[in-house]
Amino acid sequence: MHEELVLHSDVKTQHLAGDLLHYSYYRVEEHIQREKKYAKLAAEKDKAMRKSPSAVLSYLKAAFRFLKMYILKLGFLHGKNGYQLCLISAKGKIWRHQFLVDSIGS
Repeated sequence: MHEELVLHSDVKTQHLAGDLLHYSYYRVEEHIQREKKYAKLAAEKDKAMRKSPSAVLSYLKAAFRFLKMYILKLGFLHGKNGYQLCLISAKGKIWRHQFLVDSIGS
């Protein structure tokens, strides 16, 4: 699911001075759409692997994702934005379950 940069052996690499800022999204709506996209891809993979959907497990995974990001990774230090980021990422686990259930039903 994640892209990877593969360089030919003759390519020379070097460190850049300064910071390189990378933003995956700029608005909350973009984050939600990205999370739903990856949840759908994960659900398709789950279906191909014949995984059974479990609502209880998906909610446990969502709660763990939120707590991990909000507490362990210090998301709470970023105020409202940190809370939203953690919440949307946690919802991705529930969306994954919903997409899997929908795909099995159809």
